[in-house]
Amino acid sequence: MRLMSLFTKVIIIVSLCVFASTVHAQPYARIPQESGFSGFVSGGAGVWRVENNMVKKIGGFTVSDDEIGSLDNKPHSETEVTPIFNYNLNYTFASTRTQIFLGSELENILRMDPSTLLGVRQELPDQSVLGVAYVFSPFVSEVYRDPYVEDRSRDGTDRTINGLRLSYANILASDFSFQYTYRNIDINNERSGRQLETNGVITGSEKDRLDRNGDQHDLEVLYRFVSESGGSKHTFIPSFQYSYFDLDGSDMTYNYFLFNLNYRYDTEKFAIALNGYYGYADYDESNPVFGKTREDDRYGFSVLGFYKHIFGVQGLHLHPLVTINRSDSNIDFYKSEVDLYALSLFYSF
Repeated sequence: MRLMSLFTKVIIIVSLCVFASTVHAQPYARIPQESGFSGFVSGGAGVWRVENNMVKKIGGFTVSDDEIGSLDNKPHSETEVTPIFNYNLNYTFASTRTQIFLGSELENILRMDPSTLLGVRQELPDQSVLGVAYVFSPFVSEVYRDPYVEDRSRDGTDRTINGLRLSYANILASDFSFQYTYRNIDINNERSGRQLETNGVITGSEKDRLDRNGDQHDLEVLYRFVSESGGSKHTFIPSFQYSYFDLDGSDMTYNYFLFNLNYRYDTEKFAIALNGYYGYADYDESNPVFGKTREDDRYGFSVLGFYKHIFGVQGLHLHPLVTINRSDSNIDFYKSEVDLYALSLFYSF
């Protein structure tokens, strides 16, 4: 088994399944009262299991078989043991209530979001926080130029995703927050459906409807409920996200609706977060390859824990994680699964 980084694996998750699972993310956190550095570093190991037909490779990890016998087949499973690394670095200017940040947020593991963020947050007089960030992925994924080729090896091509994130947290000192993220999806040598066109299975105009280049728009709204009693804290965070994938191919364009519920239980010695979500993807037009309009049900759950201050070290925590994710499509070719079982050491400062 080959080893690869957490960032690469998280990119796999998003590239394959476009799963999302929302928890109380860093853009919604309060800015510290003192100037200086803050953040976290985590490292450990995990076991991943991935199924997908559209992505060829991320870094050194081969996601799927280059050759498929039939377009009616669901994806094969790939399992890997991998080291895990994640980080987030902030610097706060307390006098101006400004914070600069760089890194991948802890909650991105559960959100299935591969993004690294470089940006700035500004607290306003009413204690709400405005943020803007450049969004990018540290690795370039490799997808199949034409994923619909049968009975011979499929060639790969690079896909890059970059964009901008705007956030408005703790709106008017309330527990409401939202963020908008724009991403541009660029596939270097897109050839989806070319072989089927050559074979006379679909027309040229039908091939053009399979183009995966384009733009992604995400709007997320959440509310945080907090109660404290007897030295413990309970936090409930329901959220809704709407995404529009405005791709060049009309058959690949779709609306995505996501409902999520996160619960956190926090004590002096340990903390646990439970997360569950359900999403529905509604595609615009009938797929010419499979003769029907694609519909996906995307769902999953995650359990994330912290056993705090191990070995008597303040800020050092043992950090287990289990996340199970499914994308159940009415077209078998597009079905996806991603599971992760991990254990890390987490240091916050």
